[in-house]
Amino acid sequence: MVADDHPAIVESVTRLLQEDGAFRVVATALEGVEALARIRELQPDLALIDVGMPLLDGVEITRLLTEEGSTTRVLVYSGQRDAAVAFEAFEAGAAGFVLKGGELAELAHAAKVVAGGGKFVDAEIAAALNAPPSERPPLLTRREREVLRLLAEGFRNDEVAARLGISPLTVRTHVRHAMEKLGAGTRTEAVATALRLSLIR
Repeated sequence: MVADDHPAIVESVTRLLQEDGAFRVVATALEGVEALARIRELQPDLALIDVGMPLLDGVEITRLLTEEGSTTRVLVYSGQRDAAVAFEAFEAGAAGFVLKGGELAELAHAAKVVAGGGKFVDAEIAAALNAPPSERPPLLTRREREVLRLLAEGFRNDEVAARLGISPLTVRTHVRHAMEKLGAGTRTEAVATALRLSLIR
């Protein structure tokens, strides 16, 4: 199963995997709700899912499949060279994380490793994930980064809540957790630190 919101990527990845001869692509999807439904229906051995899927992102899909006890192994791929995203994907139950923009042969290799029962981490990300805890960047969740990014753009808590479809109380909780992780005394300091560390853009 191949899921990405860019049709050209879905087409090229599907062609790559099928021409390799080791895979048969049984379904594709252009958004997350559809991807989850097809995985539940077909139970493919491997799902290659983009992190940035609309409606339901790759990490959320992975977490739901893990909670359901799905046997489909998930290889998450992303254009974000961000160890925090990879860490979140693995915490959700992904078996692999590969970056977009690399050689297509690397993607095929990652797919074979994960489909064969192994784990795959892109070399560029592996170094950050394997660093001693004291040297790792603060690992903000996707939602914490979204909240801080909107705060950096000048939105109030209630406006952030409306944009993300969550309650103002949940926004405050995300801000508090982000402040704790970043060692910030105020939300303004948390936003500034996240920008300095390139955790948000």
